[in-house]
Amino acid sequence: MTFLDRTSIVIVLLLAASLRFAGITFGQPNPEYNRSLYPMLHLQTVLHPDEYFYVAIPYEMAVRGTLNPHFYENPSFLIYLNFFTFKLTNALHDAQPERWADMNNRSYAPFPLYVVGRVYSALGGIITVAAVYAAVRLIANHPVALCAGLLAAVSFPLVQHAHYTTTSSLAAGGVALCLWACIVSLKLAFSGKVTPLRRFFQRWWIYLLLAGIAAGLAAGNRYNAAVVSIVVFLTGMVVWLQARTWQRAGWILIGYVAFPMMLLLTTPGILFDFDTFVQQFTFIYQRFAPPATFTGRGLFYEYRYIVFFGLGLPGMLLACSGVFWVVWAWLWRKPVAIWQTASILMLSFILPYSLGVLNTSVPEIGDQLTLPVLPAWLILVGIGVAALPSVWQKSWRYGLLIVIVVLPLLPLTLPMSHYFTQTDTRYQMQRWIYEHLSKGSRILLAGAYNVPLDFADYDVTQYFDYPPVTVIESVAPDYLLVSDAIDFFQSRLGDWTQNRAVEAYSVYPQTVSFSRLKLWGNEWLPNNFVYWHHPALTLYCIHETVCDADVSH
Repeated sequence: MTFLDRTSIVIVLLLAASLRFAGITFGQPNPEYNRSLYPMLHLQTVLHPDEYFYVAIPYEMAVRGTLNPHFYENPSFLIYLNFFTFKLTNALHDAQPERWADMNNRSYAPFPLYVVGRVYSALGGIITVAAVYAAVRLIANHPVALCAGLLAAVSFPLVQHAHYTTTSSLAAGGVALCLWACIVSLKLAFSGKVTPLRRFFQRWWIYLLLAGIAAGLAAGNRYNAAVVSIVVFLTGMVVWLQARTWQRAGWILIGYVAFPMMLLLTTPGILFDFDTFVQQFTFIYQRFAPPATFTGRGLFYEYRYIVFFGLGLPGMLLACSGVFWVVWAWLWRKPVAIWQTASILMLSFILPYSLGVLNTSVPEIGDQLTLPVLPAWLILVGIGVAALPSVWQKSWRYGLLIVIVVLPLLPLTLPMSHYFTQTDTRYQMQRWIYEHLSKGSRILLAGAYNVPLDFADYDVTQYFDYPPVTVIESVAPDYLLVSDAIDFFQSRLGDWTQNRAVEAYSVYPQTVSFSRLKLWGNEWLPNNFVYWHHPALTLYCIHETVCDADVSH
C-alpha cells in the first residue's frame, strides 16, 4: 500500500469519526433549569427514547450491586459494557438512590454517562467503515475499497445511530467485522496467504474463529443480527469442501461454537433469568414480526430507506450489477474468483435477513432494523465497482465514480450531522419560558417529547396525546404547550386525525412557536430523524389575564 493509499484511508476514517462525533453531546441539559433534580435528569430531557435502557439500567445495576438488568427486549452487551465502564471510572459518586423511590428510572443517570455510551456507538460505526474497506480491499484494489469505505462513512443510517447509546451501530460493526473475517478465512484457505498479514496470522482458522466471535457480538447487540451466523456456517462449509480433514473439521467446529458462546457471554440472562428472557424476547419479536400474509409492504418501506438513505441510488445500482456479474459468471461456467464467492456469502445473509427481519409489520418504526444488513450491501457495492468494465479502471475515472456514488448522500447526512450540533427546539422553548413566564404558572404539556420544565418552578401537567378542548377547560391551565411529535408519528401511519385535532386550538392566541427542522426526504424516512429531534412547539395562552401580566413583565 502506497503512502497515498494510507493517507486516503486515514482521511476516510477521520471523516467517519467527525460525522459520528459531531454533536455527540446533543441534549445536554442546562442545570439552571433543572435545579431540583440535578445531576439527575428530567423525564423530558432531549435523548433518544431508548437510550435510558443502556445507561440508566446499568447505572442502577452498578449502584444497587446487581448483575441482572431485568431487560431482554434487546441483548445485554451494551448494558454490561456501560456497567463495567461506570464501575471502573468512579461514575457512581453522584448517585442518589435514596431519592429514587418515587422517580422514573429514566431520571437516575447523570447526562455525561449518556455521552460515554454514545462514544461506544460511534466507535462501532468507525469499525464498520474500517471493516467494509478492509473486506473490499481483499477483493479489489484500493480505489474500489475506498469507494465502499467512503460510502459507509457517509451513510445516513450509520451516521445517525452512531450518535445514540443504542445497540444498532455496535451490531453493524459486529456484522461488518464478521463479514471481513469470513472473506479473510476463505482467501487464506484457498491461496494460503493474504498480504500484509504477518506469518502467524496467515491461518484461516484464526479468522473463522474471529468471525464466530464477531457474529456473537453482533447478536449480543441485536437479536436479528444473529442472521449473519449463516455466513460463518457457509464459510466453514466451503473451507471443509476445499480440504476434508479431521483437523480442519475441528477448527471449523470451534469457529461455529464461538458464535453461541459469545452471545451467551454478552447476554447471560438467557441462562440465569430464562423465564424473563423468554417473556420479553417473545414480546419484542411479536412487535416486529413479519405479517401473517406476505404483502411486501415492510420490504418496500425498509428498502426505500436503504436505497435512498443508506446506499444512494448509484450505490444500489452498483451493488445489483455486482450480483448480476456473479450470476453471469455462474451461467457461463467462469472460474470461481474470491469476489464471486464473497458475493454469494453477502447474499446468503441479505436474503434471509430481508425476508425474516426487514419484512416487518411495523416498518414505520423499523429504521434500526436496517443497520445490520448495510455492511453486506456496502461490500456488494465494492464488488459492483470491481466488476465494472476495464474502461473505468483508471485513477481519474475511479475518482469520478466515487463522487457519483457518494454525492447523493451528502445532502442528507451533512445537514443531519449539523442538526445534532444545534440546540433542540425543546431547549429553545425551555429558555424562552424561563425568561418570559412567571414562576408558578400552570402549564399543560400536550404530546410526548415536550419541554423539560422543572416542577419546582412551574405547575406542570402532561397529556401524552392531543387533549380535546373539554380536557383543557377542565384542567384550566394558564398555558398550553403543544409538541407535534405524536402528530408527526401518526402521519407515518397514514393517520391525520391528530393533525385535525390541533386545529381546535386555533381558538387560543399563540404566545410563541418554534418550527420543526426541515430535512430533505422527511416523508421517506421510516422512523424519522426529526420524530424525536427538534419537534415543532407552540405555546398557547389559555388564561389571558396571566398572559398579559407575563407579557408586560
